[in-house]
Amino acid sequence: FSPGFILRGGCLYAGAVVPSFNSARAIAVQTGKFEACVRWLTYWPIYGVLSLIYSYLSDVIAWVPFAYHFELAVILWLQLPFFRGSY
Repeated sequence: FSPGFILRGGCLYAGAVVPSFNSARAIAVQTGKFEACVRWLTYWPIYGVLSLIYSYLSDVIAWVPFAYHFELAVILWLQLPFFRGSY
């Protein structure tokens, strides 16, 4: 179990910094395959909606045990190609 502020920072890093780099790389490479671009361009609206929901319900979610763990799991599900979450 990790403290909430560390896990929240990890969620922000995994949810915004890493996908920003991957999105820029997918757009810059443009090898003729648009699958990577579509994947990351699908990720951002989903992540935005989830962030909006989280910001509205943050007072309630703060009392839920393992809320940040669940948020990190959803972010990883969206990003990892194995799960095909944002396809």
